[in-house]
Formats: sequence, C-alpha cells, structure tokens
Amino acid sequence: MLGQVEIKMLSPKQMKKDLKNLLEVIEGHPDPYTKISEEDFQKKVKAVKQNISKELDEIDFYKNLSEILASIRDGHSRYYMNSTF
Repeated sequence: MLGQVEIKMLSPKQMKKDLKNLLEVIEGHPDPYTKISEEDFQKKVKAVKQNISKELDEIDFYKNLSEILASIRDGHSRYYMNSTF
C-alpha cells in the first residue's frame, strides 16, 4: 500500500494487452518515428516485453509504458494511469 491506496498487481496477460493497445495507438500517430528511429523504438518495446514475463505492480508497469510513449517525444500524446493515482 502507498498511503491509503492499494497498489494492484498486474498479470503478464493484462500487461501484454495494455502494451498492445498502446502500440496500436502509437502506430496510428501520423509519424511516430520523427524523433526516434523505428529500430530504436522497437528495442524499447522489446525491453518492456521482456520485463513483463512476471507480475508487476501497476506503478512499475506504468513507468515502462511511459518510457515507450516518451520515446516518440510528442508533447500531445499522453498515457494516464488508473484514476486512483
């Protein structure tokens, strides 16, 4: 628990689904590879995929997804955690 908020654990299946959804949104971006090469972007994605083979708490998983999204360096793209935080 963090303060009075219970931190939820996410299964690999849940995280893979969320990662897939995020990647679909990024692929819909007009040009996600302006500030990062597609190759470097895919390396970041691969690193996150390797990190989600076991349960993670939602904060750590959010950090992983945030790194992927931040890598395209688009100030208009956002990812929000559960509204509990």
